[in-house]
Amino acid sequence: EINNRFPHHGIIGEEHGNENEQSPVQWILDPIDGTKSFIHGVPLYTTLIGVVVDEEPVVGIIYAPVLNEFCDAAKGKGARLNGKSCSVRSCDDLSKASFMSTDVYTSAKFGFGDAFDALIDKTRIHRTWGDAYGHMLVATGRADLMFDPVLSIWDAAPLLTVLREAGGIFCDTKGNETIESGNGFSCSRELLPEVLEVFESTK
Repeated sequence: EINNRFPHHGIIGEEHGNENEQSPVQWILDPIDGTKSFIHGVPLYTTLIGVVVDEEPVVGIIYAPVLNEFCDAAKGKGARLNGKSCSVRSCDDLSKASFMSTDVYTSAKFGFGDAFDALIDKTRIHRTWGDAYGHMLVATGRADLMFDPVLSIWDAAPLLTVLREAGGIFCDTKGNETIESGNGFSCSRELLPEVLEVFESTK
């Protein structure tokens, strides 16, 4: 459908490779984010669409089909959940925060074990409602922090726009707002300094 409507646009897809790589407009697609959840019947998997123009993320979509939750955002247009405006909730203290992750093992595997343990110790509650759905929980004011120790570009593509337009932030563990670092977390901007301090102090 993208090819039919926008034949000169590029496509980066986890399942189908790349097309028109030199185009200034790139659609970045992940048909099923949370494959293990999908395989095991857990309804927290999502479909992800990000649009990047001149290397800047400008559109993000996170769709959880089983839950019928559709979160979309565009640069300067705000973020919505099922058509209604949504935003991160105010949280400026990790001791009051709910912390999401995909699982309890991957952070250590990729060198973030100490940071992960510190975040569990410092936050009010931790749950593994993870993958992109965890980031959507933050963007829609239902969670405070979501961390992914490893992300491909198709995992991260919509997250920066969605979180930014919802009044929060998606960035890597050094605080860079990018979809290309290979890791990332979502939170409110008030919570950001404390989260970055955890990553800095556990290097």
